[in-house]
Amino acid sequence: MFDVGLWEVALLLVIAMIVVGPDRLPKLATSIGRFTGKIRRMAQTIQRDIDRQIALEDQQKIRESVESVRQQLNQDVMQPLSQEASQADTGQEAGAAATPTAENTEKDNG
Repeated sequence: MFDVGLWEVALLLVIAMIVVGPDRLPKLATSIGRFTGKIRRMAQTIQRDIDRQIALEDQQKIRESVESVRQQLNQDVMQPLSQEASQADTGQEAGAAATPTAENTEKDNG
């Protein structure tokens, strides 16, 4: 993130030692380390939340796509099949009424 070399860090330490003093420098370094850790954890949490939200949006898009394909499949395949089946059923019922049964034939002959 920051392009800081060895000499820049050494210069910062010397300035910090002059300004803060050698007695408080370890406490300052500890505080800076803790603050840096908190910032990193917050950044990681935010990154995870963003990734999770992106994944949820992707899942929603996939669900919508699957639902669209299912509806299209239902319209293109299942409805014509059910129409053919119902036509076949009505055709069989009409054919069954028109064909004589054995009982009807015996009554007519008898």
